[in-house]
Amino acid sequence: MLLESELPYAGQGYCLVLARFGQPEDAEFFVLYLDRYLPQRLCYYDQDWALGGLLHLDAKLGTNHAGRFLAADGLWHRSAFAGTDPAECRRFMDERIQLADQAMGPHK
Repeated sequence: MLLESELPYAGQGYCLVLARFGQPEDAEFFVLYLDRYLPQRLCYYDQDWALGGLLHLDAKLGTNHAGRFLAADGLWHRSAFAGTDPAECRRFMDERIQLADQAMGPHK
């Protein structure tokens, strides 16, 4: 659903939900999305939300899926979002998850 989201802002919602669920398999959805859309330099979709979600999951799960995107020659630095700070993407996602947890209670 994240890859094929056709409605405005749907991708952002999917990113928030996947990051909030925080399961190892959720990281794969972010990886697939970033692999598809980061190379498309004219597409300003939800790559920043996806990277923020992936960084959140990496921190939570002790993984490094985002590393290959953020390497010096990684897709992030060659994408439409090259000027966007990845740490800011993660902070933004962390804040959204915190707001959701406050409104609905922590996801278990």
